[in-house]
Amino acid sequence: MKKSTKLMLKIVLVVLASLLIIGGITRHITNNRIDKRVVYWESLIDSEMPAGSSIKLVKQWGKKRNISASIITGNKFQPPEAKQIFYSNVESIPDAGIGFPCSSWNIIIEIYFGQDEKYVGRRVHAVGSCI
Repeated sequence: MKKSTKLMLKIVLVVLASLLIIGGITRHITNNRIDKRVVYWESLIDSEMPAGSSIKLVKQWGKKRNISASIITGNKFQPPEAKQIFYSNVESIPDAGIGFPCSSWNIIIEIYFGQDEKYVGRRVHAVGSCI
């Protein structure tokens, strides 16, 4: 192998290793941001939404917090006791890296209501805005 080819190969390997390291660091930063916001929303719901709250009360809570939400019917992807769901994308967190494949992460809240239209649980999670 020629010296110039070996040198080019070393340069390519150094660049790739650097990109992997930077990618790992930025992924860690983004994951920390997401985790903190998920915990924030879980704590907020838990502290402000007593078990057994009505759909009406939850809608008022959302309006007070400027949360635009939909009430959707439960399906096979939610817990079986969830007959209706207060569903909202409450915030978007930009990716700390190059934004590939996901440029941002959306924090989603789902507040579940049983057959009697009373609060029975919640889920807070992140969904990527990806290619």
